[in-house]
Amino acid sequence: MFVIHGPMQNQFLFPAFFSLQNKTCLIVGFGRVGMRKLHGLLSANPYSVLVLDLKPLSSLSKRQIDLLADRRVRYEVRSCTREDISGCFLVFAATNNKEENARIAKLCANDGVLCNSASCPQDGSFIIPANITKNNVCLAISTGGASPALAKKWLEEQKLWLDNKASFALFMGKLRCIILTTEKNSDLNANFFRKIVNSSFEEWFISRNTDKCAAWLQQELSSDLYNKVKEILYDLT
Repeated sequence: MFVIHGPMQNQFLFPAFFSLQNKTCLIVGFGRVGMRKLHGLLSANPYSVLVLDLKPLSSLSKRQIDLLADRRVRYEVRSCTREDISGCFLVFAATNNKEENARIAKLCANDGVLCNSASCPQDGSFIIPANITKNNVCLAISTGGASPALAKKWLEEQKLWLDNKASFALFMGKLRCIILTTEKNSDLNANFFRKIVNSSFEEWFISRNTDKCAAWLQQELSSDLYNKVKEILYDLT
């Protein structure tokens, strides 16, 4: 259980990535901000998301209806209560009413539930940094609330960098799976992975120099392992 002692002040925020598997989440307010939060939550595969708003379904846009069609989502036309918050892992106070968002954040603080406040981040207990994801590699930048627009600009500048790095990370994940299930010596495995990340292998991979990558792997791996890994290398470069 997360114990939250009060709203954020001017303090360093601990960076973390949470798994939402088997977790229940709540979004209060389903406007532009709430839609964005729901889209992000669903990509992380939570168990369920309750969305609360005062607007009837008939007044929602097609995009909103499409998001609500997900089987993990339940939409109800009413205000938020303390019972809605109890048992939630994350809560987003995303209404267009500052006082209502503050009320929800206070309820969350009293019950030890993580809360993000759209209108006043200081009322909540966590923020969502600007982020982009490629091949399960996530790059997040936060200015600690100083300038979300600046964080977004910096993130845009790193998109090409992430594209290249994510491709290499995908290869490393597949490589790791093969080696760990084949080679049982954990010390040898650790030494191999330290060696590959400290070599020029990543540079060769990103520049699509498949021959150099293959030669390096052939030198470092047994013939059986090399033959398994070689297929992945040629598929991804």
